[in-house]
Amino acid sequence: MGTMPERMGKNATLTGYREMERVLQQLPEKVQNKVVRQSIRAGARPLIRSMRSGASQVSSRISQAIGIVVRRYRSGDLHVGVVGVRRGAKYKNISNIAHLLEFGHRMVVGGTVARISGRKAGSIPKAKDPKRTGKGTVIGFVQPAPWFAVAAQAGLLQSLEKVNIELCRRIEEEVRALARL
Repeated sequence: MGTMPERMGKNATLTGYREMERVLQQLPEKVQNKVVRQSIRAGARPLIRSMRSGASQVSSRISQAIGIVVRRYRSGDLHVGVVGVRRGAKYKNISNIAHLLEFGHRMVVGGTVARISGRKAGSIPKAKDPKRTGKGTVIGFVQPAPWFAVAAQAGLLQSLEKVNIELCRRIEEEVRALARL
């Protein structure tokens, strides 16, 4: 299996970030990845909880679709936790409409609107079917209901603290497990 990090006994505790990083680097790569991935996932829980409570005021389906994906980039030792609206058949493409609720949108009947402010004149029409381009009528505007950014800001500090706590705890657990071998 793996070797126990130098100068750490069975009952050792980590106190600082640099010490935690040094001990993590001494663990086997597979264990490092597991510890970091689990810590990011655990740290995202307060953020997800905050976002779900904000989203439940807008739509319960969006609230249920909020989750996390942890990615590891091979170019370096970078792990990223992406929190947001999940995609897939189970969520009935909720991710396709979440931004519309967050930022608001126009309600159009009968196609698309020919001239959209901010688009260059003569640019590619919005609809692929030329019969549907430009014949739409704007019948209203759905006001934005900003829940994502507000909830993300509210839960971000808690999440960062939780990642540090979990990382420290999980490193200590792995060191103890290696010490038993």
